Amino acid sequence: MPCVVYLHGNCGSRQDSLECVTVLLPHGITVFAFDFAGSGQSDGEYVSLGYFENQDLCSVIDYLHDKGTVSKIGLWGRSMGAVTSIMHASKDSSLGGIVCDSPFFNLRELMQGLVAGEKSWIPRWLVRTAIQQMRQTIIRKVEFDIEALNTVDYAKRCRVPALLGHAADDLLVPMEHSRVIRKAYLGDCTFIPLEGGHNSDRPDFFMDEVVNFFIEHLINRPAAAAADEKPAKNPVQVHQFHVDPHAGIQDPQESTHHIHSADSVPELDLNKLESHHVDEEAPFRNIELPPIRNPEDFPDASASSLPPPTDPADVAGNRSSAPIREKLKPDEGFDSNPPAANGSSDAAGATAPPAPELAT
Repeated sequence: MPCVVYLHGNCGSRQDSLECVTVLLPHGITVFAFDFAGSGQSDGEYVSLGYFENQDLCSVIDYLHDKGTVSKIGLWGRSMGAVTSIMHASKDSSLGGIVCDSPFFNLRELMQGLVAGEKSWIPRWLVRTAIQQMRQTIIRKVEFDIEALNTVDYAKRCRVPALLGHAADDLLVPMEHSRVIRKAYLGDCTFIPLEGGHNSDRPDFFMDEVVNFFIEHLINRPAAAAADEKPAKNPVQVHQFHVDPHAGIQDPQESTHHIHSADSVPELDLNKLESHHVDEEAPFRNIELPPIRNPEDFPDASASSLPPPTDPADVAGNRSSAPIREKLKPDEGFDSNPPAANGSSDAAGATAPPAPELAT
């Protein structure tokens, strides 16, 4: 089943995900909520506004993949959680989509803006000096650099579909931060302006947009992609011909056509092929035999002196001897003139030779 990991904001906890549960579960989308380190019931003394929270999120994503009970994962973050979502999505393209509510585009710019808004009389150079001192203290005590929290840089490398929401009257993180992120975002990104402040309840229409966003990117698109990846099993027409060693291959038009799928075409086993004897005398089967003379052509010859009629089947059956063309010797051929009766001489006085015999 698809799963949405909810990422709470600064000074928040996993209890903030209750509103997400009520709108996602009816649509078959599960919700995973946890407390970042230093928040809620988790151990830790500090929050890093996204830097170490990204490591916590990586552990959760690995856990869900190892568990094997979720199909597609999405992220829903608010404020600090929204920044964490963009940071993780920039290096994890397996996510289906992310929803970011009130992210900041740069921590240094956020700090300078807060000071300028509350204490406008403080010179900007002094503000920059104070932030630089704070940066060095954080590096020394917590071992992370606030300059690394530049959300715009991560947005420029993020291809995961995103939905941004930001309240117009947000005094903590002005709406301009989300506009900058949307402009720099590499992938598909939709921005929805909202009414209220940073911690105000989100209107129903925004919750509906979030639900439709996750249905599209966690359910519909993965299902369509899975269908496209399946190989098409188009039927392949295979002609199977029966081979008769005496009659040869049958006419393809008279053979039986069998339809097989591409995965069920039978393989040819060369070891099972039968070897057939090749008849070396096959070219002589249709040879024409010399014509046999009728008794009427020999009016003076007795019936016993005529050669018996030759049956072509008998000749064809005797294939172990020499070819037919060699069975009549040259000197035993038929005379072109019919012999005289009773062995008498012809007009020239020559004696007619006896009737030839067909060599066997």
